[in-house]
Amino acid sequence: MKIIQGTQAYEVLRVIGCTVEYPRQALNLMEGHTGWVKRVVRQLLKERYISIYKRGRTIRSLRVLQKGQQAMRDAGVNEMDFYKPERVDGDAKKLYRTHRTAESWVMMKRAGVTVYPSEKPTEFNNQGQPLYYTSSELKYNQDVTQNVSGSKFTGILMTGGQNTLVYNTHNSLMNWNTQKEQAVGTYYLYEGVPISSSIIFGRDMSTVSEIFKSNGRKGKRESVLQADTGFTHSYFIPVSSDGIRLLKLMSICRAV
Repeated sequence: MKIIQGTQAYEVLRVIGCTVEYPRQALNLMEGHTGWVKRVVRQLLKERYISIYKRGRTIRSLRVLQKGQQAMRDAGVNEMDFYKPERVDGDAKKLYRTHRTAESWVMMKRAGVTVYPSEKPTEFNNQGQPLYYTSSELKYNQDVTQNVSGSKFTGILMTGGQNTLVYNTHNSLMNWNTQKEQAVGTYYLYEGVPISSSIIFGRDMSTVSEIFKSNGRKGKRESVLQADTGFTHSYFIPVSSDGIRLLKLMSICRAV
């Protein structure tokens, strides 16, 4: 297989390279027919452009190998040259978080938001067009304080004059510290104004029911996500084709 810019193989490599650890179960979120995407992934695995990392019965991560990175450079651009992403081996919790970050990233891409590092300002900058910076990009390009490093946010969506913190609770209620998340909104100011809105991705609408049923407590010590997130506005979007359409409408409208 020859990697040529504009082909499905190139785009699949590019997505996996940007997300570092792409969950195999989320191939349906990539551009194109899912059956064809899976066929391309199988060929990329066969020719050793990518590999699959397995842990336990459920964790399956797609990773770009050196051959794949060089093929992207030869074809156009290797996004992994713009920042040095960290791979996670052995730590299941960190892998799940990386997968949630990857899902958020590909949802933004499918909604038409600019996500590739090579196409965005390296500095955190709101230029009017919808931009999305992952939490790992922000931490790589800026000196992050301890108050921000413990947050659950997966990135920041920038749409015109408003920034929105993005989270992904997947199919269960993630641990939640309102003060910690509000501190993130204060840290990433836009024109001196703290971020006061959030997008919460989740597996499907049944997750919304769990959020509204939640009293914010899990046992005696842990606090979990509930309807009162501490932000002025919070928007729940399912990780699905319907969610992509909702996100597209939202990002376009707020960029105007």
